[in-house]
Amino acid sequence: MKRPRIPVLFACLALAACTGEPTHRLPYGVMTKEPGLLGVITNQSGVEVMPPEGAGGALATALSEALAAALRDQDIAALAGQELNGGHRISGKARIQDNVLVTVWKLHDAGGALAAQFETREALPAGAREDAIPASILQAMAGHTAAAFAPHLLPGEAHSAALRVHSAAP
Repeated sequence: MKRPRIPVLFACLALAACTGEPTHRLPYGVMTKEPGLLGVITNQSGVEVMPPEGAGGALATALSEALAAALRDQDIAALAGQELNGGHRISGKARIQDNVLVTVWKLHDAGGALAAQFETREALPAGAREDAIPASILQAMAGHTAAAFAPHLLPGEAHSAALRVHSAAP
């Protein structure tokens, strides 16, 4: 008796699909906002958030990652530390002065023109080192910056709603 080979083939394909490796590559990059949801950043969209100058490597990376995450929370496609061909670019400076973390971020449009600038200042715990700043402080600073930049990054009605929310903030 001859056994059907098709069920065996499907079983092998199903097993191969469960390896955790993607079966195809996306052309530019993928960011996730929460498990199971993917947003694709194409060559002409998205925001690149560069690490700010003036901060040490770990702090600069943490600041750019926190800002990119805060932008994604606002439904804005953003990647930290990766250059995109097109789209907006956020760069900035950071420093610790008198136990206060100061960031100045600049948002540039796809053509390179300055679209917005935002500064945050946050008091640090006594004796805080640059490499040991609590994540909650970085996330709060990033949230304020993302809220300030969202009106410049969201289209149409979403732009208007974000502008109303940011204008109403203290």
